[in-house]
Amino acid sequence: MDKITFGALYPLGGPGHDVADFCQKAEELGYDGVWFTDNSRGPDCFAMMAAGAAVTRRIKLGTSVFLLPLRHPSHVARTVATLDIISQGRIILGVGVGGERAQDFSFFEVPVKERGRRANEALEVMHALWKEDTVSHQGQFFHLSEVKSHLKPVQKPHPPIWVGGRGQREGTSAAVRRAAKYGDGFFPYLCSPEQYRAWYDQVKELARAQGRVPATIEGALLQGIALYPTVEQSAQVAAASLGRSYGGDFSQSVHRYAVLGPVPNAIKRLEQYIEAGARHLVFFWCCAPEDVSANMETIAREIIPRLRRQS
Repeated sequence: MDKITFGALYPLGGPGHDVADFCQKAEELGYDGVWFTDNSRGPDCFAMMAAGAAVTRRIKLGTSVFLLPLRHPSHVARTVATLDIISQGRIILGVGVGGERAQDFSFFEVPVKERGRRANEALEVMHALWKEDTVSHQGQFFHLSEVKSHLKPVQKPHPPIWVGGRGQREGTSAAVRRAAKYGDGFFPYLCSPEQYRAWYDQVKELARAQGRVPATIEGALLQGIALYPTVEQSAQVAAASLGRSYGGDFSQSVHRYAVLGPVPNAIKRLEQYIEAGARHLVFFWCCAPEDVSANMETIAREIIPRLRRQS
């Protein structure tokens, strides 16, 4: 089995979580990466990644996920290349199209209905800017004429791009198609192990049909977790947390979408995701904000060593 990696999402708005301290703590605890959320209300995720790169040496630094349709691809390509140079090749760019929060799109004056087409075209432009020295592109949204692009990332041909989003009950979603065409990784969220396997299989099948090697598309997962002494307490806290983050009532679906304590129960559930194909687990916190540190330490001490032995 391929190596399993573990990431921790930087908790925006929680108490006592300085960016540099959080990244250093994650590295000391043995995590493989720290990930940063992107939205119009919080701090710039790229700036936080730069701060994390300055105080760490080993861990990856990623976005979970960067709202690509809201920015110009030339700016994104240059910034990501700069971060990859600063970190000496430790950047992973998780991208998504958003749409859950209208404020993000009004903040950047981007029509929400254009988000998928903008993201696809932006990926085309970014790939060209990273690979070529002179780029011309005439698309629906972006127009470049013999643009010089000499700033190249350390990772070749570019930092890994993990495409976030979700599948759908029938057919293939835009996120699945985007991952199959452009992704170095598939990075869904809010899914059961059975859903994960089905969506990831779709990605690989579509990639093969396009002449890509399916094995080159990594299986990643953004996974909510809440660790408390009982399943009932963990579920109650996680359902409330998911409701605040995504809206709606998660009281009936929390067992499907969140990994719940106690630790043996959490390990069993994570093993199911690994069996379904997930090789890169990035945890986001469905616990109370004041319990993030304790959950993070428990994962590092009691869960990661157990799952690492299986890889």
